Amino acid sequence: MNRRWDVVATAVAEGEPDSAYSSGYLAFREGRLTVEALLALEVTPALVFLDGHGVVHERGPGLASHVGVLLAVPTIGVPKTPFHAIDHDPGSKRGDYYVLTKEWGAQGASVRLKSRSNPVYVSPGHLVDLPSALALALAWSTGRHRVPEPLSTAHTESVLSRNAG
Repeated sequence: MNRRWDVVATAVAEGEPDSAYSSGYLAFREGRLTVEALLALEVTPALVFLDGHGVVHERGPGLASHVGVLLAVPTIGVPKTPFHAIDHDPGSKRGDYYVLTKEWGAQGASVRLKSRSNPVYVSPGHLVDLPSALALALAWSTGRHRVPEPLSTAHTESVLSRNAG
């Protein structure tokens, strides 16, 4: 089978989050465990997708930015929910997007990675600009899932790990 990518390593960090959930503070809740899991990988990732915001975050840098800075790796945030009100949806086809600009100039985009599904919110995290983040999110998406394949795989691994324990 000719696939565009293969999983070469997985790692799971187990433990309790550092704090209770509080809207806008995901990096403080899940950042340490995310960093631990990435450091436990047998390979150094060339790019990390995270289910959290990057520079398009109400308080500035979000989880994707924090993790990227701490590990000095390129990161892209691809959360499924916006952090702020969205005034315009992208078109209904895969690849359609609408650029979101914060008052301080940070840009992200509402984008459809799967046709006729809800959009996701691509936000550069660290060492990645918006055009590259959009291109990479699309390149790593098959259209089978709403999120890029690495995030879908990470979610599946997390669920399997929890159910095995």
